[in-house]
Amino acid sequence: MTANRFFLSEPAELQSLVRVEGREHHHLRRVARVRAGDAVGFFDGRGAVYEAVVESSGRERTLVRILRREQALYPGTSVKLALSLLKPQVLESLIRSSTELLVSSIALVVSERSPALPADLPAGRRERWERIAREASKQCKTGLVPDIGKPVKLEDFLHADDSASRIFLSEKGGVPLRDILTEGRESAAGPPASACLLVGPEGGWSAAEEGTIRESGFQAASLGGSVLRAETAALCALGLVCHFWVT
Repeated sequence: MTANRFFLSEPAELQSLVRVEGREHHHLRRVARVRAGDAVGFFDGRGAVYEAVVESSGRERTLVRILRREQALYPGTSVKLALSLLKPQVLESLIRSSTELLVSSIALVVSERSPALPADLPAGRRERWERIAREASKQCKTGLVPDIGKPVKLEDFLHADDSASRIFLSEKGGVPLRDILTEGRESAAGPPASACLLVGPEGGWSAAEEGTIRESGFQAASLGGSVLRAETAALCALGLVCHFWVT
């Protein structure tokens, strides 16, 4: 079997014949150089991983037969990372890293201090974000690819979120995040089934935004006395959530 796993856009049934086209076909044929009879691994981004055998590989597509299917990961808590929009390179780096840390979805939030965003987000931008997440999942072999929503206003996000545990990072005081996570893990019911971690922009939340977030039922959490960059705070917090609740 090749060292890498390849992406299937849809779940597959045992013994089914699957056509692999586009970028994944190119990678199989031109990079991995598979041939008929080779064993290949796949994942569907929903937690299932597959063992397959190559039936044929031509110029336009590779045909594989699914031989085995199993569930790769069972995260203890389904975590949504809600990010205020950041600079493109920073945001892409966070999408990559949060995929490695097993987030189930990424929500993008427009706040008062977010960078300006075009009224109509180019389709290619979201496609690029999704491709980055798939490549990160391939690299770390989680079998999971987070859903990435289109950017929404903070108020709309707060109204729609229904996570069991809702936490936001605050520079203006809050319970140490470690204590929140420890208490959740040690409770009789165990960690929550779902959680949302909301991280603000460079410059932090405005006073009005922070008040609205608190009123919406989010618990303020602190990472200590240092004022961290948004991307540093997000990764630090996600690492703690992954350690205490996810794995």
